[in-house]
Amino acid sequence: MKVLFLQGSPRRDGNTQAVCSHMAKTLRGEGAQVETLRLADMTIKGCTECFACQKVSDRPGCPLKDDMNAVYDRVLAADAVVLATPVFCWCMTAQLRAALDRFYAFCKFGESAVGKFKCLIDGKRFALVVTAGGGPYDGAEICVASYRAMAAFLRLEDRGEFVAAPLGEPPKTAKDKALLERAAKFAGQLLA
Repeated sequence: MKVLFLQGSPRRDGNTQAVCSHMAKTLRGEGAQVETLRLADMTIKGCTECFACQKVSDRPGCPLKDDMNAVYDRVLAADAVVLATPVFCWCMTAQLRAALDRFYAFCKFGESAVGKFKCLIDGKRFALVVTAGGGPYDGAEICVASYRAMAAFLRLEDRGEFVAAPLGEPPKTAKDKALLERAAKFAGQLLA
């Protein structure tokens, strides 16, 4: 199985990376191929709502020339995708949000009836990882609600959400045995 992490934290060695690294190690131990794209290291422009992506039916077809084209390819090739973000100002990071806005190109509306469309990632396994310094109801719930709405709309196979909150400094997070056991168990849900 190929698992793709879309890691939205701008902090290279933050809590989100600590949790995702442990999950990736667990997945590799179960035989999965794991790739992580650090969205903060990529150039991903915001969607311009030009609708050029609707002129093709078999690929994303976004005309913007940036790193999102590589993200599209990796998402299509993956069996499971994990969206990972810390809570920033009560929401997902701008880096992850920009990529998710561009997921519109996976939807092909064509001449279909209202609410009917082809989705290029229909049925793909998806999950969400949220880390937060505050409590689980201090912005993480907004990330979860946004993820659930997107997963339902895109007809994804929703494998759930992992919320790690409240967290302290990353070195402490990387040694939190209870948290890491929970993270490993959650990672296993992607393979089941």
